[in-house]
Amino acid sequence: LNSTTHPQKTYIGFTTNPHRRLRQHNGQLKNGGARRTARSGRPWKFVCVIYGFADKIAALQFEWAWQHFDKSRMVKEVVTDDDVRGKMVRRRGAGAKLDLLAVLVREVTVWKDLALDLFFMGERWKREFLEKCLRSQQRRASG
Repeated sequence: LNSTTHPQKTYIGFTTNPHRRLRQHNGQLKNGGARRTARSGRPWKFVCVIYGFADKIAALQFEWAWQHFDKSRMVKEVVTDDDVRGKMVRRRGAGAKLDLLAVLVREVTVWKDLALDLFFMGERWKREFLEKCLRSQQRRASG
């Protein structure tokens, strides 16, 4: 999720019903919105919804790795430089989160081999994600 009033605020979370969850975060439904999304970032909009995990545990593991990019053992295997990982995590905004997502789905073995479906809410986010993937592919080819 990305805040429309504070563009640098983002939220990554798991749900089995994305549209209901968005309504909860935006305060349209009484219970269920995360504490981090209450009031100050409303309204929230989707940037990307990811489908195709084998089960809830796999989805929650992915969510944790995305939220804790600098602590994930799987991420440390592909982004070996602590300083680089730290810089990636400190960046804010949806574009920065898409950088992390590109690493997870294109470079981390456990997820790159899955047939995950990434559904972007708007051409801007899709284009930005694809550009990030292309740049990372070019870096690996030249490195």
